[in-house]
Amino acid sequence: MTQITKLNFKTVERVGATKDPVLDRRNKLVAALDEQKLVLTAKLKGETYAKEHAKWMTNQQATACK
Repeated sequence: MTQITKLNFKTVERVGATKDPVLDRRNKLVAALDEQKLVLTAKLKGETYAKEHAKWMTNQQATACK
């Protein structure tokens, strides 16, 4: 028990605690508009646009892969 008494505790400032929810929604909206802009430019060029999405899966050897 003497080990526990030697510990020093301090408060830690959380990084995400001071985030502004209005800025989060604004950034999400801007990202969605950028995505729509990419879709429109691909459509005007006659190309198809596919959004890339990274997804973690487990393969047959039970190891994680991207």
